[in-house]
Amino acid sequence: MLNISAVNKTYLSGDTSLQVLKDVSLELQSGNSLSIQGPSGCGKSTLLHLLGALDNPDSGQIVYTPNQQTTINIHDLSEIQADEYRRKHIGFVFQKFNLIDCLSVYDNILLPSRLNQSEHQDYIALLIDTMQIAPHLKKLPNQLSGGEQQRVAIARALAHQPSMVLADEPTGNLDEDNSHIVSQLLFDTCTELKTTLIIVTHSAQVAQQATVQMKMHNKRLSV
Repeated sequence: MLNISAVNKTYLSGDTSLQVLKDVSLELQSGNSLSIQGPSGCGKSTLLHLLGALDNPDSGQIVYTPNQQTTINIHDLSEIQADEYRRKHIGFVFQKFNLIDCLSVYDNILLPSRLNQSEHQDYIALLIDTMQIAPHLKKLPNQLSGGEQQRVAIARALAHQPSMVLADEPTGNLDEDNSHIVSQLLFDTCTELKTTLIIVTHSAQVAQQATVQMKMHNKRLSV
């Protein structure tokens, strides 16, 4: 369960302040998917950063309960606690792929699970098969197409079996055909693994695949 309550965020630039989130509230059941649409600069990515403990809200609460034994007050995490939270519970998928160029596809995928010392070969093999990237494991990322690189990035995000995946415009650099293939794989895999998925997208077609669909408008979330 993810519970966001009255979250506010303002950025300062010199003497100017810019509020990007205002009293944002949301409740999302574990294992569900949420799509967020809205114009550029409206605060969508900022919200993902707060959920991933990459930044802190000015006020409000973000409480995440990945299982019955664990409750995490994301808004209160120290830097060390935030690192542990991200390492154990969060998978990130970005628009620009962010693969490590000097590592093979296979080593890119395994990186999060190795950091967690939780390398499960059968599970990794399933991800590789699901993402249809088995022929590319020994290649470097720059030897792949954009769609192939994003499938590798999704496999990497899921490799350590996170309970929540945060995806920021994951199809933004892809053509229409690849966008459909990649987004379908992302939603289907998260559904099968019962992984909570929160995806920011400009694509109405991608957004419609989510269990819950919301829009960011006037610094707030609405249906």
